[in-house]
Amino acid sequence: MSFEELDHTADVRIRISAESYEELFTLAADALFSILYSGECRPVFEKKIQILAENQEDLLWEFLSELLYLSLIHI
Repeated sequence: MSFEELDHTADVRIRISAESYEELFTLAADALFSILYSGECRPVFEKKIQILAENQEDLLWEFLSELLYLSLIHI
């Protein structure tokens, strides 16, 4: 499906349209990296991560937080 950046007065706001949780998480990761880094983003390493959360919203938050952390320590 897709994601789009929306106007926001303070931070970044994204609308993601996905047909599954897997697609939602993939598009959310793509959106995160497209905002953080200009140009083409390519994977430079593969890492298995395990994240626990009480609900889907928290799981997405924890997933994106982990991706952000990993991208910053591997710059």
